[in-house]
Amino acid sequence: MSRPESEQRPLALIVDDNAALRMLAVKALTDAGFDTCEAADGEQALQLFDLQQPDILLLDLEMPVMDGYTVCQRIRASAHGCHTPVLVMTGHEDNQSIDRAYHAGATDFITKPVNWKLLGHKTHYLLRGGRLLQHAEEQRVLLAQAERMARIGSWKWHCNSKELNCSPGIRTLFALEADQELTPESWLQFIVSEERDEMRSFFDKLPQQHTLKAFEHTQHINNTHGEKLTLQVRGTLRFDATGQAVSVEGTMQDMTECIRLEAEKQSIRDQLEHSQHMESLGIMTGGIAHDFNNMLAAIVSNLYLAQLMAKGNIDLERKLTSINNICMRAAAIIKSMLTFARNDYVRKTNGELNTIVQSTCRILQSNMPVDIKFDLQIDPHPMHCLMNVTQIQQVLMNLVNNARLAVADVSKPRIEVTAAPYTPSDADSPRACKLSSNKWLRIQIRDNGSGISNSHMGKIFEPFFTTRGVGEGTGLGLSVAHGAIESHGGFIDVQSSTGKGTTFSIFLPMTSMESIAPAASTSSDHTGSGETILLVDDNDELHLSTARVLNKLGYKTIDASNGKEAIHTYSQHTDKIDLILMDVVMPVLGGIESAKEIRRKNREVPIVFITGYDLNSSMVSGIGIENTEVLSKPFSMAKLGQLIGDRIKHAAD
Repeated sequence: MSRPESEQRPLALIVDDNAALRMLAVKALTDAGFDTCEAADGEQALQLFDLQQPDILLLDLEMPVMDGYTVCQRIRASAHGCHTPVLVMTGHEDNQSIDRAYHAGATDFITKPVNWKLLGHKTHYLLRGGRLLQHAEEQRVLLAQAERMARIGSWKWHCNSKELNCSPGIRTLFALEADQELTPESWLQFIVSEERDEMRSFFDKLPQQHTLKAFEHTQHINNTHGEKLTLQVRGTLRFDATGQAVSVEGTMQDMTECIRLEAEKQSIRDQLEHSQHMESLGIMTGGIAHDFNNMLAAIVSNLYLAQLMAKGNIDLERKLTSINNICMRAAAIIKSMLTFARNDYVRKTNGELNTIVQSTCRILQSNMPVDIKFDLQIDPHPMHCLMNVTQIQQVLMNLVNNARLAVADVSKPRIEVTAAPYTPSDADSPRACKLSSNKWLRIQIRDNGSGISNSHMGKIFEPFFTTRGVGEGTGLGLSVAHGAIESHGGFIDVQSSTGKGTTFSIFLPMTSMESIAPAASTSSDHTGSGETILLVDDNDELHLSTARVLNKLGYKTIDASNGKEAIHTYSQHTDKIDLILMDVVMPVLGGIESAKEIRRKNREVPIVFITGYDLNSSMVSGIGIENTEVLSKPFSMAKLGQLIGDRIKHAAD
């Protein structure tokens, strides 16, 4: 067993078959500040050496059982004895014995009779040298490890002799075998052919340099394993007293992986920047589309009324039909603009989520501060869903980067990303608990950061909302993520506790989930029989034209101009109202909020939302109210009549 590290006095092992000499040696070394242990023969010496691991060894050469030469060789071959100083005590002064002792591994020798005063000084001197040698070896090992980890090595080229000395790190980069040496010429042969002549010319001119002090350039090589590496080569010239270059010392580092990761990170940054730009464009386009679709809906409604009045006038009917077709083409153009603004929303493919999450998080982790503990847990079984890979990557990047900022001031920052098939739990949100097991995928990004305050929780997905300082964020990131996930048929849940952390949960439908096709309409009658419809819209022209159309289709209407009025009106006429036709975005109170309040009074009354916004926008998607339909403006009157008729008939059944 080794001695405790707190032991201050060095330990000397004295090996001699002469007991009197051992006693004198113990006295001399004890006075010199050593602790000692003794062995009378070679075998005992080896046992004590393994047990005590002494700092220095005093060894007699001529002993019974095992001589000192053999003991020295065995110690040098042991794991902890290669650098231990061995001082040979011998009565032999012939060169042959001394040479044999040195070849066996002796550090120095002292002749008998021993000068005991000199012995103390000599052992201290050898001990210092041994410790320096051991320290140098430890540093060499650490340097070699650092070179392997950093993929770097050092080299020195002697200008006159053309000799090239390389560290182990260089040998690793070039994948050299044990019997291979790197020479200036072989180095050039590793360089790709299109760069080789330029590098040869550069090194040939180095000895004539008088002003160049240092250089740095990039080389591309193919090592012995066939790997193509990008090396960053640095060098510093050394000059003699006459100003002549005598050597070049430098380093060589493999930058291949760094360049690849930087390219991937730049690609993700570019994609995010593009996504944010497109989201801004989408918000603007969505607002324009809403107003434009409202105008088109009013035109189409009035065209329908005009067509009824023009019955029998073939020429006028033809012209009105042409105008109606033009309006529908205009609506299609608006829809195309929204598709573009959603950044190729329609381009989704069936892919494996495991690979996407793992590769994206690996890139993000490489850019993560080292003090953040980053834990990635992905279910080993393949998880497939219909997705746009770019959008999923952008969402992950945004949420993980938000987590990184959230833990910036935490003493032990931690971020955890998990991906697995979803199994409902009581701890989840009510919306998530309603999902079926193993038909949805869940990605969670969890941090132990500052958390989100209650006052901010309801706003985090709003465009341009941010808690960061000016110039530190656009406020579009979470809005982009929210829209992207909902465009995949999924949603995002957030759970947060101030001072404890936040968890974002992304839910995506698995492609193996059975799709539920909408029930086909069985009704061919598009007219009503005097049923009453609560019509809610803040656009006066569209409200009026839609009411006239409904009257022509055989329905009575009760009017409201916003959600608050709709709640009040419904409360007064609950028994009369058979269906509610309501705009989504209105002043005072929106359609969705109003519908939720009405649902508390009556869970059965059918509600049809009509909206000028894109059906995939955050304004409309994920309404989550039972017994509702959404109709996008502009719509044909036949489609409106069929939908209303079917919903009223279904409610009556």
